[in-house]
Amino acid sequence: MQNSLIAAALSVSKRSIVQAKMGGADADLLWVAYYVSDRSGIEIEDALSAWMDGGMTGLSALLVKSADKFDAPFVMAMKDGPSLESLADGAFRSVMISQVDIDATLLASLSEKQLKRKEQVMALFLSLLLAENPLDLYESVAGGQSTWGQLLDSTGIDPGQIEETWRKLIRAGKG
Repeated sequence: MQNSLIAAALSVSKRSIVQAKMGGADADLLWVAYYVSDRSGIEIEDALSAWMDGGMTGLSALLVKSADKFDAPFVMAMKDGPSLESLADGAFRSVMISQVDIDATLLASLSEKQLKRKEQVMALFLSLLLAENPLDLYESVAGGQSTWGQLLDSTGIDPGQIEETWRKLIRAGKG
């Protein structure tokens, strides 16, 4: 689900995401690299190399040069003693707010409830399709009343349609 969101929102082929993960790339690093490349024009390879060669220090040095091109949630993550996880969360929040038109307070409430990013992606995707509160959907799954798979089935969307559905949601969010 996250791979489909990244591909749809950040103009990356899902295949390249899957290949990078199969090659051992960290999901947080991919969120950051693809987001940074999409917003700033920095090559994905340069962002990955900055991390591999210099860790957070190397990546931060690269990001500072393009800070004016990033959305507010990502910039805030850069300023708050950044970690790879916090930058990935900032990239995720930026995408959801600026491209899918999710309210920042809703995202904050999901984070406060300690939902992992994967759970947030699922809950938000399904809430947009089912017109239900994402926290209610999460609690239904966490409480054992439902599964993510059952909820996805109820939308009528099969797994092969997820990326295109994200694209439609993004177009609707920008409209």
